[in-house]
Amino acid sequence: MCRWFTSAALGLALAVSAAADDPPKKDEPKTPSEKVAAIKKEVAAAEAAYSKAARDLDHEKKEDAEKDRKLYMEFSKKQEAGFAAALEIAKADPKSDAAFAALTWLIGTPRTFYVPVGKLALELAAEHHAANPKIAPTLKMLGYFTPPESIDSHQAAVALLKAVVAKNPNKVARAYAAMGLAGQAVGRLAVAESKKDPDADKLAAAAETELEAVIKDHGDAEGSVDVGDWAKGELFELRNLRVGKVAPDIEGEDLDGVKFKLSDYRGKVVVIDFWGDW
Repeated sequence: MCRWFTSAALGLALAVSAAADDPPKKDEPKTPSEKVAAIKKEVAAAEAAYSKAARDLDHEKKEDAEKDRKLYMEFSKKQEAGFAAALEIAKADPKSDAAFAALTWLIGTPRTFYVPVGKLALELAAEHHAANPKIAPTLKMLGYFTPPESIDSHQAAVALLKAVVAKNPNKVARAYAAMGLAGQAVGRLAVAESKKDPDADKLAAAAETELEAVIKDHGDAEGSVDVGDWAKGELFELRNLRVGKVAPDIEGEDLDGVKFKLSDYRGKVVVIDFWGDW
């Protein structure tokens, strides 16, 4: 019994030793950067597989709608596992290039804002990469899809945007960050108006000020022309299309070909229906 145990233990030890000495598989990621790239690739493949399967379903049928729900839940689990793995790589060495790749991928995927990894990714980016000029493309996504005040990641997102405006040497990065902050001001106004908040006019004035600053300070940043256009569009709407404002005049022809202007109907109730046919 003792001799058998000793022999078996020795055999197991040799097997473990041999396995430990085996070279890594040719395609197995070795460095943290390679691991991040592999995670992104796996999640993208899972998303593509889900999208392909979902396209083949008839969502009007109850059984297909249920099948789609199950398929999405399976994909969602894989995606969240990928998010968590990428965040762990970033946490291990938050100043590294691998961490930057992981964090920008996470922040550039708006769904992360609604799961725990999003807040942590935003905080790490603000602490270690707010001054990195290469963060500009990610800031464009964050500027357009800044998480709302109702979720935990909101304050972390705002902190990152402010840090980029203050520290980043890249004009485009600062422009997108400023756009995100101004968008929050516009959003606060929209919420206040929906609730008939008496402070709505004050919030409107604050939003105007932020939008004017975006146009003045960041509207001409090369490569971010859309920032200036966005701010001008929001400012026009704020000044002309809020309830209580005089509507901009519109000229056109009615169904009989008679020309008219909106101002011709001033003082009357008018319903305007914009439509198109393609």
